[in-house]
Amino acid sequence: MALLVPDETLRARIEAECPPVPFTFFKEVRVVPDWWPDASVRYVQLSANYAPQADEAALRGWPVIRLDRRHLYMTARPQVVADALIDVLDALGGA
Repeated sequence: MALLVPDETLRARIEAECPPVPFTFFKEVRVVPDWWPDASVRYVQLSANYAPQADEAALRGWPVIRLDRRHLYMTARPQVVADALIDVLDALGGA
């Protein structure tokens, strides 16, 4: 966790708020349902681990921004992530 959130105080706050999750939760495959509304969907990829999902989003025609940082990058650089969210919203003319 220290690699994902280097700031010790912030990391302690995040860890205190995280409920325990069984390991099997992380192995479960999440599939985008066919009925998902492509017209208003955007995707911000925070780490290389999510490249396959970002690729699928791009294939579906969704605007994609790839930051290629870390999974919890929003904790270390919230303004960068907020700017990316605004940029990806603007890609289709806002929400």
